Amino acid sequence: MAKKYYKNVEALKSVDELLSAADRSLSTSRVIFTPASTVPPTLKKSLIAVAGTGAFAAASAGTIGATGAGVASLTGAGLASGGLGTVGAIGAGALLAPMVIPAAILSGFGYLFFKNKKNKELREKMEYRLKRAVTKQNEIILKLKLYIRKLEEATADLLEENMKLRQKIDELTAVNEALMSEINKMMSDLSAA
Repeated sequence: MAKKYYKNVEALKSVDELLSAADRSLSTSRVIFTPASTVPPTLKKSLIAVAGTGAFAAASAGTIGATGAGVASLTGAGLASGGLGTVGAIGAGALLAPMVIPAAILSGFGYLFFKNKKNKELREKMEYRLKRAVTKQNEIILKLKLYIRKLEEATADLLEENMKLRQKIDELTAVNEALMSEINKMMSDLSAA
């Protein structure tokens, strides 16, 4: 028999906390989970697991900014691999695939394991949370795809703006060098006269 993760209804508290966190995360485009915030233990484990590849690591290390791991990994090779810089390490295919609950899990198939009333109540509550969790995960996948698309668009805009700025810097540097040359010539002529 497989290991049981939820032995009673109280054990589902961690699922409820995670579903609440998912609701909060889906309700805003701002980052709401920081190292200083109260994060459900199951979410904290996931944040730590992806910490090496994302902005959470930068926040954890106290180095939020352009040199943070999240920003660095969203350029060059990160975008070349499908625009999934920080997501790439996790496996973009698995992460962005919608989840479906096998019908056998939600049918009476498992009823043999849940004979008594207490276990039946646990099963019903678990099924309800499973449906909610899968729904939330699918909503999150849609948001992830949206934000990845926005990131790719913003990166393209930033690259274009960066190129324009680089050209302007080169232009101003060339004008400055030409002016310096002319200034030096005029100063030389005036000091010789």
